[in-house]
Amino acid sequence: MHQTFQPTIPHRMITHSQNNIHKPQRKLNLHTQLNPNSITIPAIVTQSLKIPHWRKAMSEEYDALVHNN
Repeated sequence: MHQTFQPTIPHRMITHSQNNIHKPQRKLNLHTQLNPNSITIPAIVTQSLKIPHWRKAMSEEYDALVHNN
């Protein structure tokens, strides 16, 4: 079977920007600010045992460690 060669016609690509079509840039604000007074991390265990939410967190962590050997 004989195939004939057909020359391709060059295609001129037209982009969106050439047609004045622009997508707006959506930028996310990923910056956060922490109030240094809002979060305090106890320096020693005796301090953390006096704060209820730290004591609870320590207890939950310990229980998870014991449960998972």
